[in-house]
Amino acid sequence: MIEVRVSENGMLAEVGIYPEEGEKIDVAAIREALQLEGIQAGIEGSVIESMVKNEIYGQFMTVAKGKEAVNGTDGRYDYHFVTEEENKIPRIREDGSVDYTKAITNVNEGDLLVEYHPHTAGSYGYNVFATMAAPVKGVELPPLLCKGVRKEENKYFAEKNGYVTMQDKTIVIMDVLDINGDVDQTVGDLDFNGDIRVHGSILSGMSVKAQGSVIVDGVIENAKVMAHKDILVGKGIHGQGETVIQAEGNLSANFIDHAMVSVDGDINLNYAVSSIIVAEGKVTAKGKHGSIVGGKVIATAGIEAERYGNDAEIPTKIYVGVSQKKQKQLHSCKKKLKELEEQIAGFKSNNVPELISRMLTDVKAEIWELENQRRGEKSSPIIIHSAIYPGVKCYLNDVEAFDISGRSGIELRNINSRVVCKRIGRFSEAEVEEVVTPVNAEIVAQNKPRVLAIDDDVRMLRTINEMLKNDYYVSVTKSGQEARNFLAHKKVDLILLDYMMPYENGVEVLKSLRANKDTNKIPVIFLTGLDDKKKILECLSLKPAGYVVKPVESQKLLRKIKAVLGGAEQKQ
Repeated sequence: MIEVRVSENGMLAEVGIYPEEGEKIDVAAIREALQLEGIQAGIEGSVIESMVKNEIYGQFMTVAKGKEAVNGTDGRYDYHFVTEEENKIPRIREDGSVDYTKAITNVNEGDLLVEYHPHTAGSYGYNVFATMAAPVKGVELPPLLCKGVRKEENKYFAEKNGYVTMQDKTIVIMDVLDINGDVDQTVGDLDFNGDIRVHGSILSGMSVKAQGSVIVDGVIENAKVMAHKDILVGKGIHGQGETVIQAEGNLSANFIDHAMVSVDGDINLNYAVSSIIVAEGKVTAKGKHGSIVGGKVIATAGIEAERYGNDAEIPTKIYVGVSQKKQKQLHSCKKKLKELEEQIAGFKSNNVPELISRMLTDVKAEIWELENQRRGEKSSPIIIHSAIYPGVKCYLNDVEAFDISGRSGIELRNINSRVVCKRIGRFSEAEVEEVVTPVNAEIVAQNKPRVLAIDDDVRMLRTINEMLKNDYYVSVTKSGQEARNFLAHKKVDLILLDYMMPYENGVEVLKSLRANKDTNKIPVIFLTGLDDKKKILECLSLKPAGYVVKPVESQKLLRKIKAVLGGAEQKQ
């Protein structure tokens, strides 16, 4: 007897020989048995012959194998220069200092920049029944966009000398002004519509302006350097108090010493000494020294360094979380608003020129937008890896931090107008996400009833804000104490109060509010997931304005609030 069995996926067939007494089984008999089972492909005749010749009985052997389909490969580009993503990663030298210039790729006309490898279709497979299996074809990538680059078949070549970069998936050869030495009086001041590459230093008294980036192999002395894109300095900025550096992109330098620096992006450096540094992005001081000593550093997106200050306790100020650019815009708008209001005061109320009236509306809208952006800014960190010395003062969103000198491995953040300190990386996602309408924010040009939500669950506060923000001005607090502090300075039309909270539950909080003559008339709606009848009765005994069970339904909550408030106006 010949027994044939096939794997579930049809890719393997096995044969077992169990001859009856006096039965002679040959190769032809086995092949016939396979044919009867429909097995046609991948048959291994040598195995069948071996089974017959060596009289391998009573065990199964694989006699046919299918072939898996081989999927195709996607098209890919091989870059012969450092791409935008690689450019973002500074390189640490063996001595611990940071190299910011190796990523610059200058090219000559005719240089190969990119080579494209097309996709492959793959190869078909089959099972032992000769059923074909189609491969998955690779994906072809679209051609790269080019500027200053020519394409020949699957290769891209530089059309001119310059600096190659990737901008929004476009290969660009930037026109580069190469200075093969120092920028000094023999070269003169520079104002170039492109990138400037200085293979030496920019010496004292010189001015360098570029519509692109400025790349300096050496140092920048007491000079003025401005770029519409990035500034990269191989060694550092060695100023004398009058050095001015401005970039609309990022700045990288080994050190910044006695200089005034302002950038719209990030700043990466090894150390900074007695400088005024302003960044709309983040300031990072890492490397062998990794320190900020003296002066003032302001960064909207946060500051990270190994050390702050030194043993001499040199005064050092660190600010995060407030955009200086938006502050200036806001100040300018408020000044303009005052001027327009003074103009309008000279007209009768029904005789204000349409142009001035429209300008007034536009300025108010811009002020509201800027204020709204400030309220929506994330909690930016101050990160201290190794040490912070006495003499250093830290400010987060204009709130001064407590004395943390002598600490290390910590991170400071402003959470709801309170400075919080934790070990690096210990802040939860909920804490560092956008703060839901901070309790100390001022509302501009709105006339909505004020609702205060009190709940220790940040996610619930965020949900309430999303439900109500179109109809109400929502403030949030996470405890009874925070709520009482808030209510000491602001009046609200309604309170949404959770029952289950640490330290004080909702009933205790409501009793404290009822005991205060300034808050005892505020209507309160309980929001809670309680199903304990005794506790529910305890809440109701205080005669709240309403009671909504979690999970809260948006429309149900809105109906309840409208029923309580009616036509309530915003309190000031």
